[in-house]
Amino acid sequence: MKSDQTKYRALSHRKTKVLKVHFFRTPKRTEVLELISDFKDLSNESPSLRSKAHLAIADLHSALGEALPALEALSEVDLKNSSQAAARAGKVMAEIKTKKYNRVKQDYKAGAVKTAVARILKNSKKGYDYNKLKVYGLLFQKNISGALKAAGDGFKYDPVLATRDLANVVKTIISQFQYQDKSYFEEIGAVIGANLNVIKDSGGLAFIQGLREKFRNDEGKLQVLGLASTLSEESLAQFLKVGSLSEVLDFVNNKELFTYADAAEEDTKQLILETLRSRIRDNPDTHSRVVLLYLQKTSNTVSFWDNDKYRNELLDFVEEFLKGRDDYHAQMVLGISAFLKGDKRAAWNCFSACSADDSPFAQSGATSFLLEMNESDDADYLLDNRDIEFYLSDFTDDALVCCADSVYFRRYATDYIKSLRDVGSKARVHFHISGSKEDLKDLLDDLLAFAPVSFSFEPKKDVNPAYYASMRFLKAPLFIEKVASHVLLTDIDVSFRKDPIELITGIRSHKFDIALRIYDTIRTVQNHRKMGLGDVNNTRHIYRFPRTCPWLQVNAACVCLTDSMNGRYAAHLMAKDMAGHLHAVLKSGKKAWWVDQNAIFYTYNQLVEKPYIKIGNVEDYGMPYGSFDYTNSTIIGGTSPILARNTGS
Repeated sequence: MKSDQTKYRALSHRKTKVLKVHFFRTPKRTEVLELISDFKDLSNESPSLRSKAHLAIADLHSALGEALPALEALSEVDLKNSSQAAARAGKVMAEIKTKKYNRVKQDYKAGAVKTAVARILKNSKKGYDYNKLKVYGLLFQKNISGALKAAGDGFKYDPVLATRDLANVVKTIISQFQYQDKSYFEEIGAVIGANLNVIKDSGGLAFIQGLREKFRNDEGKLQVLGLASTLSEESLAQFLKVGSLSEVLDFVNNKELFTYADAAEEDTKQLILETLRSRIRDNPDTHSRVVLLYLQKTSNTVSFWDNDKYRNELLDFVEEFLKGRDDYHAQMVLGISAFLKGDKRAAWNCFSACSADDSPFAQSGATSFLLEMNESDDADYLLDNRDIEFYLSDFTDDALVCCADSVYFRRYATDYIKSLRDVGSKARVHFHISGSKEDLKDLLDDLLAFAPVSFSFEPKKDVNPAYYASMRFLKAPLFIEKVASHVLLTDIDVSFRKDPIELITGIRSHKFDIALRIYDTIRTVQNHRKMGLGDVNNTRHIYRFPRTCPWLQVNAACVCLTDSMNGRYAAHLMAKDMAGHLHAVLKSGKKAWWVDQNAIFYTYNQLVEKPYIKIGNVEDYGMPYGSFDYTNSTIIGGTSPILARNTGS
């Protein structure tokens, strides 16, 4: 019979192997749940291993994106292992509102979270991990004052880590909580002021400079924060010159410094990036990950897109530096460089080398870009419309069309059409649903109150989820035949800011055959979302740059179809290409979530070769929904070298 220690070692080994291949896109949920059950059995059988078993159980629940069960497992850990429990719990609480845990639909049960955190704190010794858990626990409870005070206390344990925690806490307060009370600024300012020198000496200068940039147009808030004096370019240059690579990277990764559309900020970005380039150049052993970051951040500058000579020289530099390397990050850099230079085959080869199942590329779901299309003729079954039933669908001039399975239809349809009517739009909405009309009769009756509205139904399919992302494109020819002469294809989980008929009218007035959302040039837009304490910054414009990767060139969130001869051709080509991509995905058995954007880019590349087809860009008119407000949006130049938009002659 195996001893308990032997069982624990065997389970731990299994856990390591499973978590190594468990990812959000390719989960190993069954195996993870089996391990949780086995560790629970071990905990019951061997009291001496109870705490270690619960630490493992917490790791497994965390891997599943289940925050509360992870915290409850950690609350069972004894004093001897309390430091590990506090460290794990602090990490969970710091990430509890992030995508990692929000991907799992769950009720956080704030009271239960509070109880679990309190138990972990009670069992733990005071120190940095204890204090971090306290900080994020208070922040979760929306105890802003308490969280700020605890963040200040962290400096006596570990100034560097405390600086990072304070930066995260301040960012959360500003972005997530809709407080306008000036006192919170005073409290933030008090904590920063009391620790300012330590913050600067602990890698926090980028955080301070980011706050100055965020509230550049609000002297009052800067005064309250005690940050009215800005860091001169000379002082920044001197700091970067002597700072560590980690400190330089803090500036490179500071979102505020790379967001706003200000000429002064462009100079600051160039200074930071030139410093990083010199660090890369002077150290031949620089990790390829840093070179990829350098390329990504440099592509968020005006010069990269506005100056062909500058861009090509930069691409030559990263290619030469990475010559002979075959690691993931190096191949991603080389793939981007080849793509931007127009060498599609070299780009394809490099991206193929990045597509292992455990790679970030594969986990993003974007690898459908690599699918071969030579089997597209075998995909005609995906274009079969014989079983589709239309309901209340008279042909009209303009319509919005969105598609969903019956579950998503129930979840989002009412909010979708209500948000449209709330902005004063009288546009026809057509819902295409994979499911039974009879099963949805109650919701259909409710939606008729928002007329004009129509529906179509296809039999429910038990297929890869990528099918539902592709549905509206597979049925595109049918919609311009049966629903409207101008059709706007949208997601169903959107909320409208303005009447989308304005977009359709613009497309019609220019007689475009099709309009896609193409990231072809540098634009300035405004952030539509509320910004909490920083509402004043909602009026500031931010840059939207062209993209460096193939699967990001054309966005699938908004497509306008036209019932012209060329428009019908474009719709049929889009449906055929989508079917070919989706067929390859279904054949592979993988969840390629980006199949719609990759297929549309494939279609776009064929359409631009036909000069008689007029292609419009949704970005020229502004998205009527989404995160960005196009009020007073401007194009400032900097055209993508790989997107030559064809407007016809």
